[in-house]
Amino acid sequence: MQYIVDEPMEGYDILATKREWEQKAERKGEKRGKLEGRLEANTETAFNLLKNNISDDIIINCTGISAETLENLKKKLTEE
Repeated sequence: MQYIVDEPMEGYDILATKREWEQKAERKGEKRGKLEGRLEANTETAFNLLKNNISDDIIINCTGISAETLENLKKKLTEE
């Protein structure tokens, strides 16, 4: 069922709601960007630690990367 309203509902500001949604989306984007940046930095650090023969356990504990990511980095290191 669809309602058509000729007048805005009292206490409801559609532009304010739109701005709120846009601000939430922007904050989500900022959070995502920060997380992606942190992951990239930690991955780069892990790669450098691998080059210096640091143990897998220490790399995972210090950088927080997954074991799968570490294995991919090892493959990349052997390709170089």
